[in-house]
Amino acid sequence: MAPKLRLPQVDACKPTRTMESPVLLVAGGRTPDVQWLRSVAQTSCAILAVDKGAEYCKKAGLVPYLYVGDKDSAGMDVLQWVSGAGMEVLEFSSEKDLTDLQLALFETAKRFPGSGVLVTGGWGGRFDHLFSAVFSMVWSCKWGISPLGMADEKEILLFLQGPERIILEFREVPCNFSLLALSERCGGVSVEGVRWELHGEEILLDEPYAVSNEVLRGGVENKDRVEVSVGEGMLGLYLDFWSKSQEDCPRQPS
Repeated sequence: MAPKLRLPQVDACKPTRTMESPVLLVAGGRTPDVQWLRSVAQTSCAILAVDKGAEYCKKAGLVPYLYVGDKDSAGMDVLQWVSGAGMEVLEFSSEKDLTDLQLALFETAKRFPGSGVLVTGGWGGRFDHLFSAVFSMVWSCKWGISPLGMADEKEILLFLQGPERIILEFREVPCNFSLLALSERCGGVSVEGVRWELHGEEILLDEPYAVSNEVLRGGVENKDRVEVSVGEGMLGLYLDFWSKSQEDCPRQPS
């Protein structure tokens, strides 16, 4: 079995590539659950705090390898902790062209070339920030790193760069499962283990029809398992753990 990206809700295995322990970037968006963050940190090879993300690391008792940011959103107590914790600090002016996350991704590419990158603290807040975060991950491919996902306990977006295949084995079945084209075109898209399967289909950025699918319980090899492949393009796999009520999410395990 190929190495896995292990998240509290799901194991993600890409049989066609080697998946080493990812670099974890803790950004300053929606706060990830402390226990969720600690669990993910245990399977990461390095942690980078991105501005306010240092606050989330501090709460979880995690000391990042590196702090990157302009210090405009982290509190004074957190900045004092950053200064005294012994981590390396890369401080930038708030008047800059790139966002803090983009700077952190670029720094990851320099220090950990070829690495896989997982971002938490990327969800929530303004749409333009979320849009920038998602497509900054796509952009990072040009810098020589592999975007693996954006995740917390409520939402996960996994990245699949064709030609590639991924196997998802769930510990918690998501409320909704969507496929999103993150490039102009995604060709040869197939998905098994969901209510509405696809077999070699095309998904376009401006025709986002493959949303709100359902993961079947015991759907593949009698497991809560989904298999997705894409022949070309950047495909996003969105997993919604947000809706927890029986009314909104009747497929959630009891």
